[in-house]
Amino acid sequence: MIILKFINDFGYCDLFCALSFIISIIALIISIHTNKRELELKRYAIENEKEKREEERHAMIRLSSIEKPVYNNYMIVQIKNIGKCEATEIQITILSETSYYYGFDNDVPKMLKPNESREIGFHWSDNRFSIEYEVHWKDKAGQHIEKSEFRNTCRH
Repeated sequence: MIILKFINDFGYCDLFCALSFIISIIALIISIHTNKRELELKRYAIENEKEKREEERHAMIRLSSIEKPVYNNYMIVQIKNIGKCEATEIQITILSETSYYYGFDNDVPKMLKPNESREIGFHWSDNRFSIEYEVHWKDKAGQHIEKSEFRNTCRH
């Protein structure tokens, strides 16, 4: 009864106008929330694209020893580019100090494409568990120097 009295006093046009206003406010709130969400997604996509482009400019050179049956004081070393860019001007320096003979059988490759790897024979006659090295290379991002080590698999 009270509602009918309110409708008669307020009028049907005024009631529809008030309902339209309430629905408009709800739609505006939903629209603002949706726009904020879209903006966040676009910002996230742009950041991911920047990271992807930056990764595509970098090469990453790694050396690892491979367990293969070979003769004493000798092992097979794999050199691999695990980055997403071509590496050029590759140079490897052995840092482990030793009084014994050491060295690569073949020339170290000067260039490796992404995910490319090569196996190189390596002579080492020391008893150390690991062999420290430094590798230099160039890629689209510039020149890089990295120190690391690989395991000694030589049989003595």
